[in-house]
Amino acid sequence: PRAAPRVPPLCPVACYCPPDHPGAIYCDGRELHDVPRIPARVRFAYFQNNNIEALSECDLRDAGGLLGLNLDDNVLTSPTLSQDTLRSLRHLSQLHLQRNQLTEVPLGLPASLEDLRLGQNRIALVPKGAFARLSRLRMLDLSANRLQVLRDDAFAGLSALVQLNLAENRLRAMPPKVPALLYQLILCDNVIESIPDNYLASFPRLAWLDLGKNALGTREKRTGIPERAFISRALLNLRLSANHLQHVPAFHGNLVQLHLDENDIEDVNTTALCRPEGRESSRLSYFRLDKNPIMESPQAPVTLGKLMHCFPYLQPMF
Repeated sequence: PRAAPRVPPLCPVACYCPPDHPGAIYCDGRELHDVPRIPARVRFAYFQNNNIEALSECDLRDAGGLLGLNLDDNVLTSPTLSQDTLRSLRHLSQLHLQRNQLTEVPLGLPASLEDLRLGQNRIALVPKGAFARLSRLRMLDLSANRLQVLRDDAFAGLSALVQLNLAENRLRAMPPKVPALLYQLILCDNVIESIPDNYLASFPRLAWLDLGKNALGTREKRTGIPERAFISRALLNLRLSANHLQHVPAFHGNLVQLHLDENDIEDVNTTALCRPEGRESSRLSYFRLDKNPIMESPQAPVTLGKLMHCFPYLQPMF
């Protein structure tokens, strides 16, 4: 008869250790208040959906080989994560701390991190040097927190960062000194009113920019957007939905998607938008103008017809 799979040793009573995946431990949804001792063999530990209130060095004393740690949906607070709690996890690549009660970015994060999720907490502060050692980090999620102002050196050290999510905060200005390798920047659901001159020039690889549901173009800040603010060869997807823009901003011919729905646009200067170098020079294929005053005006059919002529790849989805 076939032998039964060998049960991994030292599996905490409250957890499940799959025999065919000895490097994983599942302790999710067990109503735990404390983190059980993690066996040294474990590489991925899942503690989401519990009532864990604190995490100590003692809890992790045998977990130096961890690659992934998920603590989403618990009740961890910033005072219960000391500066040295996570420092011993020298191989940790993924750390998920979403939907807890953190009020600031934890200090002493492992230098090995590549993916850090801190969304849906109460974070209002990025302490000085919080990311200074994280030169391998590629993805940072700080969405749905309480950030209002970011210090100039908030993202210092994140030389490999390609994805930054700051959606659903209270930011009034564009984040300063964002890492140059950034590919995706998500800033929707803030209160950003203006964009500095040549802001995108610092990010030669930025392909995705989401500024939907902000305060761009508000009556007090009509001049808050420089004429060439969004002209970038790398930019492919630009989302400006639900702002107060009155005009279609200028953009590079490489842009593929442009979202301008739910603005205050009353007129589209098709002469300015049509590229003088010829129709084939524009790659725009998705252009949202719905829920703007222009779509209710008698000139809408003529304007849309001209846009279809200017942009040969454009799909009729206004």
